[in-house]
Amino acid sequence: MAGLLAGFMDTLCRLLPNMSAEHAHSLSAATRALVAACVTPCLLRTIGDLPHASRLIDRARLLVRQNMACPEFGPRHLARLLAMSRSKLYRLFENHGGVGHFINRERLREAHRRLSSHQDVASIHVIGNEVGFLDHSTFSRAFRREFGYSPTEARLRSQAQQPSPTGTFLPEGTMRLEPGPMPPASSRRDTAATGATQA
Repeated sequence: MAGLLAGFMDTLCRLLPNMSAEHAHSLSAATRALVAACVTPCLLRTIGDLPHASRLIDRARLLVRQNMACPEFGPRHLARLLAMSRSKLYRLFENHGGVGHFINRERLREAHRRLSSHQDVASIHVIGNEVGFLDHSTFSRAFRREFGYSPTEARLRSQAQQPSPTGTFLPEGTMRLEPGPMPPASSRRDTAATGATQA
């Protein structure tokens, strides 16, 4: 169909300068019909492939999460696990910034999730390693590009939202004051006596 349309348009361009206005007008409807006939099947095929593509991307996301601890995990490994050619894989992720970008973004999202978790006490360096970044500086730069703030800031934001011992949330930037041990009773009596004497 594409070849037919290309041939028709090429012929039309050559004949149009010598064509009468009436003849050109009569060809407009035929031209629109031919273009629609060539384009519509392609659109329907693309729409029909959307659910399948969505399932493949979900499957790819799961595979990346299962293998992100390996720094070498990349498009070649993902293509093999999905049982598809690398060219088809690249086409699948054209609208997602590319395969490499997709894998990197999934690594960073997992890091962000862990840094935002109150239960995850692993260091920032360890979390970076466990999502596939061997170099802390590279991890920090990539994290800031993706989210607009550093891994340290992500953890501090999470800590600022932790409930205080009274069950209330502390505003961001507020220091938590933990109660210290009570002094012995004898020390309290000495302090009171000293105060009375000075009075």
